[in-house]
Amino acid sequence: MKRSLLPPIGLSLVVAIVYFAGAELGLSLATLHQNVTPVWPPTGIAIAALLIFGPQVWPGVFAGALAANLALDLPIASDIGIATGNTLEAILAWYLLQRSKRWDRSFESVRDVLTFIVYAAVLAPLVSATIGNLSVCFGDPSQWPNFAWLWLTWWMGDGFGALIVSPLLLSWSLSWKIDRADAPEIASLLVLLIIVVLIVFGGWFPGPVKTYPLAYLSLPCLLWAALRFDQRIVSGFIVLMAAVAVWGAKHGYGPFVQPSANVTLLLLMSFVGTSALMTLLVAAVTVERRKAEDEKWRLASELERRRADLLERESHARQQAEEASRLKEEFLATVSHELRTPLNAVVGWSRLLRSGKLDNDGMTHAVEVIERNAAAQRQIIEDLLDVSRIVAGKLRISSQPVDLLLVIHAAIDAVRPAAEAKEIKINTHVEAPDVIVKADVERLQQVFWNLLSNAVKFTPHGGLIDVYLERSDSLAEVRIEDSGPGVPPEFLPHIFERFSQADGSSTRKHGGLGLGLAIVRHLVELHGGTVSATNREAESGAILTVRIPAVSRKDAKLERKDAKKI
Repeated sequence: MKRSLLPPIGLSLVVAIVYFAGAELGLSLATLHQNVTPVWPPTGIAIAALLIFGPQVWPGVFAGALAANLALDLPIASDIGIATGNTLEAILAWYLLQRSKRWDRSFESVRDVLTFIVYAAVLAPLVSATIGNLSVCFGDPSQWPNFAWLWLTWWMGDGFGALIVSPLLLSWSLSWKIDRADAPEIASLLVLLIIVVLIVFGGWFPGPVKTYPLAYLSLPCLLWAALRFDQRIVSGFIVLMAAVAVWGAKHGYGPFVQPSANVTLLLLMSFVGTSALMTLLVAAVTVERRKAEDEKWRLASELERRRADLLERESHARQQAEEASRLKEEFLATVSHELRTPLNAVVGWSRLLRSGKLDNDGMTHAVEVIERNAAAQRQIIEDLLDVSRIVAGKLRISSQPVDLLLVIHAAIDAVRPAAEAKEIKINTHVEAPDVIVKADVERLQQVFWNLLSNAVKFTPHGGLIDVYLERSDSLAEVRIEDSGPGVPPEFLPHIFERFSQADGSSTRKHGGLGLGLAIVRHLVELHGGTVSATNREAESGAILTVRIPAVSRKDAKLERKDAKKI
């Protein structure tokens, strides 16, 4: 149903006027009886009005039908009966179409066209033909012998009126816009159709005979319209042909002229109605085919897009697999090298101790070397075990309130010997000395030990490391800045990935398995925090920042009390 700016009464009045005009045109062609005509466009007008504006305009249909019949000679009761039949016809067509699941309020599919024909052009006119002819015969008993002929004329007139007029009104009610690119072709076809129908139905055929059976000449124009344009153009051309054909038949032109004017119009409307049915079906098939073609191209485009996406994903996955394989090979080579290096030192110095050729200072140094390399090997093994726990999802932490500054100092003390060996100075900048975090002490100390060890490893001899402790809202922030060469920009996105090293070759300058920062990231995330890496802007060096949720001292005391109770 289409909205209108007019109130229901105004719409009904407009429908009544249009219906009355169509009725006057149809009744002017009545020859069998003054109230019965084979040309009845008001049926199409009434059905279209109810489908467009809704059933509230039915009074307009009744008023228009009653006004048209009051001017004739039948009793007023018969006029009311005829108007009632015409109104019920439109209401029944509207009801059947609205209730049908096969009607999509358009003529863009074969299903819609056939549904409309069955309900609006075949079934609904049965009501009007029956009630109307009974009213005529009761008002004029002399017509009872002609009841069958009157009923057939009435039913065919109403049916073809619905089939020819309703599609025109319904299709144009949806849109008035025409593609400008189609305008020249439409105009050319319109001119051609007018010339053809005037030759066939309008008496333009040269010579004295104007009734040659040339009706088929109009079909190519209708098929052209059905194959190239939508139902608006198709239905408009059908109505144009019907109008010219009816005018020509009234004046004795066209291939359907018979001695009886009523038979002439019945034959003519049968041809026009059949042509309309054929053309509407061809147009519907064309629309369905266009939609199917569009859907096919859409699906093909979607399939091609998905195929390209899959190829891209496959290529990316292959690159990742190749990169993972490369990293694995590098990691295995690194593990072999890192495990063998301290082991060689342990074995070598152990043999020297066993040989008894070392003095006391040499023996002391040998023991220190063995302990240092054993500790390094132990750290490697612990890192490997931590990574295996991370992969298996078995790495757990035991959280409790912790003074973050104490943890940082403990980590600094752990790396101080290595820093002093390279004459690296470690400075602390504490802006929030009383920060409390909920953490696992050992694991959190492991985080800062790894970060500081990494900074010591890459800071040159005599360099500087700055450790900052700050608080930002509810987060504790620890920032470690070194004066080393910094992290290559292309490696920054991968710095926290397992087995990743800026220099993964076996001849690299700095040792390590490339696991420390991956373990750091996982441990920080287990504490609900984040870790990031950047480079200094003004000078060389890397910046590693850890942010962990902080808790108030009051909450920390309450948690400690609860822990003691448990």
